[in-house]
Amino acid sequence: MKRRIFVVVLGLIGILLVSNSLLAYGAEVTLRIWDTAAPLRDPFRKIIFEKFEKENPGIKVEFEGIPWGQFMEKIITSINAGTAPDVIRFGYAPRFASRGMIIPLDEYIKGRDGIKLDVYAKGALNAAHMWDGKIYALPHNLVPYGVFYNLDLLDKAGAAIPKSLEEFNTLARKLTKRDAKGEFIQRGLQVSEYPDYILMWLYNRGARDVDRYDHSVKSFILNSPEGVQGLIDIANLFKEGIAIFAQNEQAFVTGYTAMWATQSNDAYMFRPEVYPKFRFAFSLLPPPRGKKAVLTGVCRDGTFIPVTTKNRDLAWKLAKAYSSKEATALLYQGKYGTLPPFKDVLQKPPATPAYEFYQKDPFLVNLVQIALRGLVSPVYHWHMEGEEIGNIMKEEFGNALRGIKAPKQALDDMARRVNDILQRSR
Repeated sequence: MKRRIFVVVLGLIGILLVSNSLLAYGAEVTLRIWDTAAPLRDPFRKIIFEKFEKENPGIKVEFEGIPWGQFMEKIITSINAGTAPDVIRFGYAPRFASRGMIIPLDEYIKGRDGIKLDVYAKGALNAAHMWDGKIYALPHNLVPYGVFYNLDLLDKAGAAIPKSLEEFNTLARKLTKRDAKGEFIQRGLQVSEYPDYILMWLYNRGARDVDRYDHSVKSFILNSPEGVQGLIDIANLFKEGIAIFAQNEQAFVTGYTAMWATQSNDAYMFRPEVYPKFRFAFSLLPPPRGKKAVLTGVCRDGTFIPVTTKNRDLAWKLAKAYSSKEATALLYQGKYGTLPPFKDVLQKPPATPAYEFYQKDPFLVNLVQIALRGLVSPVYHWHMEGEEIGNIMKEEFGNALRGIKAPKQALDDMARRVNDILQRSR
């Protein structure tokens, strides 16, 4: 769907800027912007773009929503063909920056019409937005990872949200039930089948996938003793039939599973207007006794500017607007559980009226409080070969959780394969 709208650009979005001389002569400039297709966000985009156009007479914004599965290829093809838009909001900036497809934003960030980087929440501006020490995208959202709880099932069991991993495991077993024939009629836990969510168990034991988050790292260290123990923790729940893989909300909202380890924005599937009677809570995966919980998550999306734009200055203005506090706060009302990337979301009085939505909803207030502790993002989200690394991690985690390999063997094989990629990169 295409339409002309005012554009505010975040993290990895390309921005089209028009020269002041053209505007001075009354020529109308059209800036094109791409984002992922999400109809629930369209009314908020309209507000953002109309405001931008009003504040910048002579500039019109043309927006196009691209299906997620087609976006990566479409970006690459359009930049190579010289037909890319002025601004793009997407993830994986290093994959484009490493190939010279997008422009660094440091000069604009530090310039007269720049921004202050200390406004972002800890972990929001990370290696997903950088390449070779330069910033190529403005952060656009925060998505913490953790566990959703079906509160009706917890109440029925007389249980509370666990505070330690040991309590979590006990509760997961308590909430797993069989019928007289020994068939499972309720499972304690469902896990989304992506490496991100398995990593929560490993991180909670003190493991790291790399020793630092930048693009010069050459050593993948997830097969540490802490990593092995974390994978054993979750593998045992699968072995006992307590945990299962499930990607959507059906098992969770119908009561077949009592807890769901996934990302916070999966709450979109059972938001109040869809399931008004469903009661749920979200928290971090609780840590082992004596340790602090680790907030894993991601802020990989951002706005960036393709090298092919002819109006870089105007594109910066649009990118900055699309990734502003007001714009991000408005946009993610359309996807419940996704947060603006700024640290003042709960500040009162609100920095923008759009923050009121996040300050009034108890789930979102809790989510912001969690996110402000600082995210640790998995390696493959920001590495230029991230898709290949992610596939390896998913395969080897699956081998361990399905009993095909022992956890240590799976992690050793994973480390060997990922290190081959890290050491050949660049």
